Amino acid sequence: MSDLDDVELVTRALAGDVAARRELGRRLMQAVAREASFAVSRLAVSEGRDPRQEVKDLVHDVLLGLFEDDGKQLRRWDPERGRSLE
Repeated sequence: MSDLDDVELVTRALAGDVAARRELGRRLMQAVAREASFAVSRLAVSEGRDPRQEVKDLVHDVLLGLFEDDGKQLRRWDPERGRSLE
């Protein structure tokens, strides 16, 4: 499954392929966690909150948002616009 390109992986995952969903979640989680860590860590520390928990919460919220409404946001993703899943 890890040999699929991003477009094929998203297509299969949104079509209900369980293995593709797992792989997509793995790829997305890494990328989202990197971005979330950059975005919230300093703020969390400055406000006395646990930055690791803030990152986990944000990653969870982002992944839910990507998959809600039958993957509406994932369906809008276009790799030609310059961003890969990873």
